[in-house]
Amino acid sequence: MAQRASRRWVAALTATAAMLCSCSSDTPDLLTPVTPEKSHDRITNAGGSIFLEEISTHKWPDGGREAASYFDWIPQDARSPDRATSQQAGETAHTLAVFLADHRQALEAVGNGLLGLRKAPVGKANPQLVAAYGAALTPYLPAIAGSDGSPGFPPFQHSTPEDFARARNIFAVIATNTEAGREFVERASEDAERIAATAAHDACEPESAKHNVDSAVLRTAGILAGLADSMSNEGSGPERHQILDDISYTMAAACVSADPMPPTSQIADYMESGRLLTPDEVLQQRDEGLEDYYQSLRDYLATRDIEIEPYLEWYEKARG
Repeated sequence: MAQRASRRWVAALTATAAMLCSCSSDTPDLLTPVTPEKSHDRITNAGGSIFLEEISTHKWPDGGREAASYFDWIPQDARSPDRATSQQAGETAHTLAVFLADHRQALEAVGNGLLGLRKAPVGKANPQLVAAYGAALTPYLPAIAGSDGSPGFPPFQHSTPEDFARARNIFAVIATNTEAGREFVERASEDAERIAATAAHDACEPESAKHNVDSAVLRTAGILAGLADSMSNEGSGPERHQILDDISYTMAAACVSADPMPPTSQIADYMESGRLLTPDEVLQQRDEGLEDYYQSLRDYLATRDIEIEPYLEWYEKARG
């Protein structure tokens, strides 16, 4: 009698443990080796979001290295001149971006350990997989910020036209892997600067058909910079005047480089050999602060009908 009771107790305990672990503890079938076609079909077709959740919330012994093969082809194919190839990469990356945007809470508390009761963010549980996520989405950062998009990756749908919480979720999930998050943020900041500088340069070229900066371009650059800085610790991000100073320099330097005629306004005092001095050079070479320097940049941009306030407005909205 006692032996039968003991067996029943063990069976009950086993069943309870199974329920606590649930089927999510089963190892997802990766169906390797993975090809871009297989990855695209499995992720973008019906059940793709479920598959992404399974591989993201399973604690892989290799940190997600094998599962990362579903994404490590995307960065190269995203830049392919072949339309079908880049389209396939974009569609796969877009599905991934939507998944990360809508599953942040679950991905910041992945179960592991005995019965899955210990929780860790996905970047700690599966660092290799999250690094692959970041690399796969890096070519699409401007599209995540709302640009016209890339092949297969349409402009990202934000919560509302002025609420960027879903996009910030993407950055937050990637940042659960510290190194991948740092690289993702750095690339976003670089892209924001490049977009703003290119717009200013193009507007200031003498043969340019337009002599001001497209507001949509400034919107994309501002949002991208704001998303990047949203990952700063609370209170440690740049202040408003710093943002204005940074974008003033970026755009003024680009404009000066495109203008065949040397400026005659105050900004000329801060130029050498046809080049605008950097803020650091001004500090090192002159016994003065930077207040007049930055004011001269803003005045110069105003004479070229280049407004920078829209950049700041979208930056602040995107940072949240």
